[in-house]
Amino acid sequence: MTDKKQTKNLIEELAKKAEPVKQAMSPLLKTGIFVLISLLYIAFMVWAFYTPRQDFISKLSTLAFGTEQFIALLIGVLAAAASLWISTPGKAGGKPLKYTAGGLLVLLIITLLFGEDMHNSFHALDMNMLLRGTHCSFDIMVFALPPLFLLFYLIKKLAPTKPALAGFFAVLSVVAFSYLAIRATCAQDNIHHQMSSHILPLFIYITAGYFIGSKFLRW
Repeated sequence: MTDKKQTKNLIEELAKKAEPVKQAMSPLLKTGIFVLISLLYIAFMVWAFYTPRQDFISKLSTLAFGTEQFIALLIGVLAAAASLWISTPGKAGGKPLKYTAGGLLVLLIITLLFGEDMHNSFHALDMNMLLRGTHCSFDIMVFALPPLFLLFYLIKKLAPTKPALAGFFAVLSVVAFSYLAIRATCAQDNIHHQMSSHILPLFIYITAGYFIGSKFLRW
């Protein structure tokens, strides 16, 4: 009886100290906050430390370039939502977000290859031009790292059960936003440069994100 009484007293004591659990913020609301912070950071970086291409406004009004930028923005938003959604306990149905982000990535490449601003830029491969364009690959990483640290922090707090997949979509999100910045600052529309210095690095960083997530997002 003594043990039962002590257990009952302990339960009653703990019940007095119990407080309502604060409801977790919706992953979609977190996505909105993250996207806003990321875009403000990228806009600040572009105008404070880089020089926007002189024809950016006129290029943005063209169908191909405008579509390309819109698709990249959608990829960034949807991939961020997917990374947070699949990391939130009790949430299901993240597959549409994942598949949509992946499908848009393919669509972005198609837009690049067949867009009107790229169609006339096919010419002989210039290795010197490719080597000079390697700085774009580095700039993509510069734009991406601070938002990535923020998104990884948000994901890590959720104790994700799929850390590798969360890392993959987190990196996909930030490099998509970085792509917006690099196209706003790099005036080189040649398809060889675009594929080697803009698109290829994205795939490298995204693949790395899968393995980085599996290591650093575990709990």
